[in-house]
Amino acid sequence: MSDKPTKTPPAKAPAAKKAPAAKKAPAKKAAPAKAAPAEKKAPAAKKAAPAKAAPAEKKAPAAKKAAPAKAAPAEKKAPAAKKAAPAKAAPAEKKAPPAKKAAPAKAAPAEKMAPAAKAAAAKKAAAKKQAAAPTEEAPPEIAPVPAPAKGKRGSAGATGAPAEGLAHRAGFVALVGRPNVGKSTLLNQLVGERVAITTPKPQTTRDRIRGIRTFSDWQVVYVDTPGIHEASTLLNRYMVELAIGTLGDADLVYLLVDGAHLVSKPAEVMAETAEIVGRVQAAHTPCVLVVNKVDRLGDKAQLLPHLQALSELDSFIAVVPLSARTGDGVERLHDLTRPRLPESPQLFPEDSLTDRSMRFLASEMIREQLFHRLSQELPYQIAVTTDAWEEREDGLVVVYATIHVSRDGHKGIVIGKGGERLKAVGRASRLALERFSERRVFLDLRVRVEERWNEREFGLKKLGYNES
Repeated sequence: MSDKPTKTPPAKAPAAKKAPAAKKAPAKKAAPAKAAPAEKKAPAAKKAAPAKAAPAEKKAPAAKKAAPAKAAPAEKKAPAAKKAAPAKAAPAEKKAPPAKKAAPAKAAPAEKMAPAAKAAAAKKAAAKKQAAAPTEEAPPEIAPVPAPAKGKRGSAGATGAPAEGLAHRAGFVALVGRPNVGKSTLLNQLVGERVAITTPKPQTTRDRIRGIRTFSDWQVVYVDTPGIHEASTLLNRYMVELAIGTLGDADLVYLLVDGAHLVSKPAEVMAETAEIVGRVQAAHTPCVLVVNKVDRLGDKAQLLPHLQALSELDSFIAVVPLSARTGDGVERLHDLTRPRLPESPQLFPEDSLTDRSMRFLASEMIREQLFHRLSQELPYQIAVTTDAWEEREDGLVVVYATIHVSRDGHKGIVIGKGGERLKAVGRASRLALERFSERRVFLDLRVRVEERWNEREFGLKKLGYNES
């Protein structure tokens, strides 16, 4: 999926435009998109989906490459005009590509987008059907770490029609565990794109981040969650409740533990894991135990007795050692996941990578750079909001964002001597946005004091931490 703003086709044929190429989401030159005050959604798939009005946001780019759209000659109507009225040109704005079947636009929040109601209904109906026809079962096992299997999203066999005789499956997989066990890194590895921010600091993830992967006969929505920990502030409690609440909504759970810590601090890791296992059991959701960061172990044989002890905590589907950083062992999760998802049509368009908007992703990328450049408790008392996202006809994306600090004394630390730290954060964030969107970006950053925002419910909601 791509957020790249589109250029207005030549004024030669303002009354009719050719429908966008129905392959993947647009890239550097893409089909015209619906006008919005600051930004817009990007088409998410080969098949046009109903347009959703979002005054100040658009979805993350769906794919890195797409066929450029060309203006139709004046004497020919665009193919889409057969089923929809020709788009009318309007000064200083862009029209969304006509869908084959127009549907009423639905308003979406500026920073969070829930899965479509249609997808939820399809999943619910599929779950009922699944109750009558049980899915394939695999015996519990301790899976070895296989050789790395590398492949690109969208490569041969990755997408397309289901193989003959195989029912299409789709569902949700929740990634849970203690802070800093590598959940976000694993999400990015599973999706094949960087949709979640990662830092060496614990509690980097504050929201549920959904990453979408589509195969020929199944689609999986991975849900990254905040780390489950002892909550001491209102923000921490919000994060933990969000993670625990995800367990009951998923079709399958990946429970992650840090393999290196398991060897060095076995009693501590076992106690922490047992507590989370109790939460998973209460949700009655099947679970795969994922032992991450095995690449940090010189001798993987050290893991064997600890893996055996972990496997006795619950009737796990499997215990899978892997490295989310290198990708070793990740393909094993695909083999275990597909048969345990319900029969269902796709929940999201084929080329979707996430359901989060570009406004949200921009805020996260800025916060990631702050985590890298600030120390001690300061990163945990900072929030970022994207105030405006504007895509101009010359290809430039203009982003206005605010860094919120909870104390007046923190403002000077974030700005730095002579503004150097803020400049460094802005430069790194701009480059990250340009890589992700494949567009030129102008980023305007401001710092504002929002007194004790992380200790007040009103402050959390005001800065976007209000997901139910």
